[in-house]
Amino acid sequence: MTDDPLMDGMVTLPGAETAPVSEAVPSESPADQTPLDPQAALLAEADLLQKKISEGMPTQFEMMKGEPRTIDRHRRWEKRNNRNINRYIQLREQLKSLPSVEALRLP
Repeated sequence: MTDDPLMDGMVTLPGAETAPVSEAVPSESPADQTPLDPQAALLAEADLLQKKISEGMPTQFEMMKGEPRTIDRHRRWEKRNNRNINRYIQLREQLKSLPSVEALRLP
């Protein structure tokens, strides 16, 4: 052993006791962060957006009736979900296999 703590594998942190380097720096890698296939990541995002968009969306039957309160409800829903709808449309252009926003509407 030498008098130099760095040479002995010891690190002194301010206000802490001397600890071996292996204890001061964790040797394990971060949690499993394997990158997803880009296509799979886009599909996962599209699935999440489908759930968000369809929540509170007036049904096809309500829209066909055309009552004023349904139209107002649809406009409020559309204003709340504008960003999600636009992002979903972008994903739909990339993936080509996604249904349209209107197809998400319940009968």
